Amino acid sequence: MNDIFEPKLKWNSSDDDLVDDFFKHAMKNCSEFQLVSDFSFILKLIPELMHFINQDVKIQLIINLESSSIQKDISQLDLLKSEKFLSDFLLELIKTNSFELESLKILGQILTMEIEGESQLKIKIAIPKRISKKSHLNIGVFHYENGEQISISGETDESNSDKSIENFTAYTSWGLENDYNVINQSKFSNLWDNNSRNLIVYDFPDPTKMFLANLNSDSITEPKTISENSKKDDISIPTVTEFQFFDHQKDAIKSWISNDMCGLFEMATGTGKTITA
Repeated sequence: MNDIFEPKLKWNSSDDDLVDDFFKHAMKNCSEFQLVSDFSFILKLIPELMHFINQDVKIQLIINLESSSIQKDISQLDLLKSEKFLSDFLLELIKTNSFELESLKILGQILTMEIEGESQLKIKIAIPKRISKKSHLNIGVFHYENGEQISISGETDESNSDKSIENFTAYTSWGLENDYNVINQSKFSNLWDNNSRNLIVYDFPDPTKMFLANLNSDSITEPKTISENSKKDDISIPTVTEFQFFDHQKDAIKSWISNDMCGLFEMATGTGKTITA
């Protein structure tokens, strides 16, 4: 047990640095990592997820879209079963929030990695079946080579408009609370298989996956946030090292984004359709 983190029972983001004090240690030496949380918190774990690159660590993430601001957006639309809508919604979420481009690029890089012919990182999306003011769910399971586990269950409290509070309880398979590890694993598996009473779980849309994977390009040099690069009212094109976009390419990209990222590029042969795409 010397190589596995020994966590305390209760954790709260008001008192603890959850990433440095808990996740950094719990994720070390993992053989499999499973987590349900919101997108912002998952991106905070990117430095730790980087350690899984080129390692045989299987990763399953469920991005929980229960936060109140997102619920307000989706409550007016009854299109959640449409993959196109979900993909467009996620792309808009990525592009209108201040997520660091470098973090998104690393996430895209991990999406391209494989273990024994399967994706190392698998992502699903959880959306509430009904609007609720309750705190949203966080579950994590950390598996280790020796068969031991650490699991967490908790919630994000958004009642404070200034700052959301993450809190969870940590359990170990070698402690007195092992039964909770079984419960948390069951909760995660049920969510992954879309067997939840309160959430609908979808596969991560291929267009969004491709968007993130394509961000992992050496030609992108400026570590700007997505929101800086993709505001609809002020769309800018990332600086590249090997070429500069022509005006007609910039116009095409702006028109495509303004048209909800739908449409075809009609250009003459040799004028840069592939580069623009």
